[in-house]
Amino acid sequence: MASLDRTARSFLLSELVAGFALTLKYMFKPKVTVNYP
Repeated sequence: MASLDRTARSFLLSELVAGFALTLKYMFKPKVTVNYP
C-alpha cells in the first residue's frame, strides 16, 4: 500500500508542476486582442 501512495503522490506532483508550467507559459505570452467590426 505504501508504494501505491508514493506513486499517487509523485503522479499528482508532476501534474501540478505541468499545470503550473502551462500557466506561466500563457502568462508571459503577448495578449491577443480581438477587434470587433
